[in-house]
Amino acid sequence: MRRVRRDLFGRGPARAAVAALLAALMVAGALAVGGSPPAGAWTRPPDRIAGADRWETAVRISQVLHPSGAPAAVVVSGEAFPDGLVGGPFAALVGGPVLLTGRNGLPDVTRDELRRLGARDIFVLGGTAAVREVVVAQIRLATGVTPRRIAGEDRYETAAAVAARFPTGPHTVLVADGTDFPDALTGGAASARAGAPLLLTHPEVLPAATRAQLERLAPAEVAVLGGPRAVSEAVVAEVAATVPAVRRLAGADRFATAAVIAADRAPGATQAVVATGYAFPDALAAAPLAARLDGPVLLTATTCVPQDAVVRLRDLHWPDITVVGGPNAVSPAALAVVPCTPVADGEIAPGLHLTTHLRPGPVVARVLTVDRTRGLDVRVVPATGQLSGRHLTTYTARRWGALAAVNGDFFHADGRPAHAMASFGRLLKAPGAPNSVVAVDEARRDSHYQGPPAPTVLIAGGATQLRVNRINEGAPGGSEIALFTTEAPGSAFRSDGRSMCTVAIRPTGPPALAADGATQQPYSVVSARTCGATSVHVGPHDVLVAPASSPGAAQLGNLPAGGSLTKIWRLASWDNVFDAVGANARLVDRGAISTDVAHNNGPFWNERAPRTAAGWFADGRMVLVTVDGRRSGYSIGMTPRELADFLLSIGVFAAANLDGGGSTTMAVRGVLANRPSDAAGERPVGNVVLVVPTPPMAAASTGGLPAGGPPPVAGIPGVDPMTDPASLGGWLASR
Repeated sequence: MRRVRRDLFGRGPARAAVAALLAALMVAGALAVGGSPPAGAWTRPPDRIAGADRWETAVRISQVLHPSGAPAAVVVSGEAFPDGLVGGPFAALVGGPVLLTGRNGLPDVTRDELRRLGARDIFVLGGTAAVREVVVAQIRLATGVTPRRIAGEDRYETAAAVAARFPTGPHTVLVADGTDFPDALTGGAASARAGAPLLLTHPEVLPAATRAQLERLAPAEVAVLGGPRAVSEAVVAEVAATVPAVRRLAGADRFATAAVIAADRAPGATQAVVATGYAFPDALAAAPLAARLDGPVLLTATTCVPQDAVVRLRDLHWPDITVVGGPNAVSPAALAVVPCTPVADGEIAPGLHLTTHLRPGPVVARVLTVDRTRGLDVRVVPATGQLSGRHLTTYTARRWGALAAVNGDFFHADGRPAHAMASFGRLLKAPGAPNSVVAVDEARRDSHYQGPPAPTVLIAGGATQLRVNRINEGAPGGSEIALFTTEAPGSAFRSDGRSMCTVAIRPTGPPALAADGATQQPYSVVSARTCGATSVHVGPHDVLVAPASSPGAAQLGNLPAGGSLTKIWRLASWDNVFDAVGANARLVDRGAISTDVAHNNGPFWNERAPRTAAGWFADGRMVLVTVDGRRSGYSIGMTPRELADFLLSIGVFAAANLDGGGSTTMAVRGVLANRPSDAAGERPVGNVVLVVPTPPMAAASTGGLPAGGPPPVAGIPGVDPMTDPASLGGWLASR
């Protein structure tokens, strides 16, 4: 699994982008299934490499690939595609980037990059009609290197002349249409990865130069790219007469063909490059990048990702994505893999069903029905893997391999949940705000709970039994004992000068259900009590804390190093709880409107806005609901009371209100299923409710969410969830 720095390739200095790529090439160990994302899950959100124009984008890619210079560089026309189509594989062969030039003049950014690279060999592909001699002279003047031109009488001969530089005997050679660019763009990346050339053909006739190179190269097979309109059956027959085996890689359109090529040539990739399918320059320069990342190039539409590309990314278990090109070529929505084809209603997986409701207003509500008796789990996770920080719901869903997901609890500005929270048997926040939580019964798959959590937490060891008053919820006061877990690392609090006593403990096994319905987890004492600290640092172990002068400190002194402990917790009188998400109000309670929404007032309660809810039907099936809002003519949203009325109308027996406003997000099979209200797109959130396949019990977490999860993403410009009337700020203002 790859660990990646999150510097945005297309922003800031190129050196930061270089560090990001180099980090992307490092391999870390796979995480366990259960309390950790499955192996192969995303380790970073999509990044972008982009410049102000095509010339600068190619330079940015070069800077990422070759931070300390390169032995060679390949220069191709950025105004016409034919000769540049074969430049990517050749650049990978000679160990340099693909840089773009104008036909009549060398762009300044390209000149400066050639100087920085210090290449001993510079190759110009194509004849003087594509790149005039004045450009060759400008390169010579700028670098002191006399470029070598590789060219033929036409694009097919030029491709053959480039192929002549490759050694014989490759397993597969790719042949693409030379009269258009889409198939050759993805083929160039695949050829670069394989260390083989790309050859071009006319759609109706196999050029003699192409045939000659196929005979010289003597590959075991040829893969012809594109359908019969791109490369006719007659040409395929001519190729078949030259080589032992021929097969066609094609889809219904350019996007589908790119996905087919990716599936064939990069079936297990953990990285992928995405570029626009409507223009050639960005993908021309990206082929060496794809080769370095050992991944395919997939093509996208400008404002969304076509279904074939989405399916390929999903089949690859969501590889890390690098987009090349600016937002005019690949919009933020396409960067976030928003699908061009809306998620359809119906069965997502056995026991998981999506229904869209169109209501007067207009209002669009989406309802996920979850039958946990059919091999499904509902889990609650911090979006970053830690209690602090925020990330996107779709990203978190992809990272965990979730079938579906919605945003979770209200969160503070730093991402911490507002209410109590439990995840995979770990109680991560308590007591939290004194409102409601929604919890699931781990043993009885048709049983759920909602209401004030009233947490009880005990640490038992030998004759000692401690009551823990707060978990990851600030400094203990008076006679309290606090627990800080590894999900809240760093300086957990400062005690304003008060002396504190601490004991470090660590889990020795996974959480489990006790016979009486409580949740328990075995621990051992890492270090005996130490006193005097005025702040607490949570590192690799959980930490118990009590004021030095309190009875709790004396109790901590009874925990010897190496001793065995058991943490026992439960919420209210509820049995078998592993996961719980906070909610500010009950909407429906035992088949009726809850008193929580019947008599409240203020902007949070009165404004129609996007909303998210969690609950269940009388038959025990769980329900996750999003209501889109703040989009005139599409969906204006609902008040909490209107949401409660809607839930009752579809038969919901009990439900609670989760965070809303711009945070309202639903993901289905890794892609956005609703329309978030923020103009800039999906808002990063603090925690997420996931629907995942039930793992075997033996694969349960051995304690805690993974350390070193993805770092938080910045908030969306111009949006502050602390002032959103439907989010935490609006709710607090209405209390």
